Amino acid sequence: MLFRSLPFFDLTADEYPLGPDANNPYICFRFTSPEDASGYIRRIEPILDDQRVVHHFVLMHDHDDGPPDRHGFECGGIFNEWIYAWGPGMGALQFPEGGLPTAGAEHYVLQIHYNNGGHYPDVADSSGVRVFWGPAEGPRSEEHTSELQSHSDLVCRLLLEKK
Repeated sequence: MLFRSLPFFDLTADEYPLGPDANNPYICFRFTSPEDASGYIRRIEPILDDQRVVHHFVLMHDHDDGPPDRHGFECGGIFNEWIYAWGPGMGALQFPEGGLPTAGAEHYVLQIHYNNGGHYPDVADSSGVRVFWGPAEGPRSEEHTSELQSHSDLVCRLLLEKK
C-alpha cells in the first residue's frame, strides 16, 4: 500500500510562540478531524518543525464534549487513550493491514513537551502529526484500546478479526 496516495490531515501547533525562558511547559492543542475523514487511520507520522525546542509529543483521542478546537493551553498530567507518541529517534506508526477506526469529526489532543533550555529567541513552532486515513486493507481492526499503566509504561492492544 502506498500511503502517499491516501488522504490525510495535519494536526500541528501552528506557529506556537515559545519564549526564551520556557524551559519545561506541556502545551496542548485540541483539534477536530475533518468530517469526511471516515474509515481507518492507516499511518501517523511526525511533523517536526523546531527540533531545538521539541522534547516529545503525544497524540490522544479526546472524548470530552468540551469546547471545540483550542490551541496552545497549558496541560500537565496524563490523558487517556494515547494513539501515538514521538520522541527523538522515533518514526511513523504504520498499519500495513487494518488500522484504527475513525468516524470523522473526532476530537484529538496533541500534547507537546517543549524545552527551550537554549534560550532561543523568537521561537514559533508548528510541530505535530500527519494522519493518513482510508479504507482498511486485509484484516480490519475491531478494537483499539490504550491504557496508561504507569507514567513510563503505555500498553496498547489491537484485536484483529479473522478473515
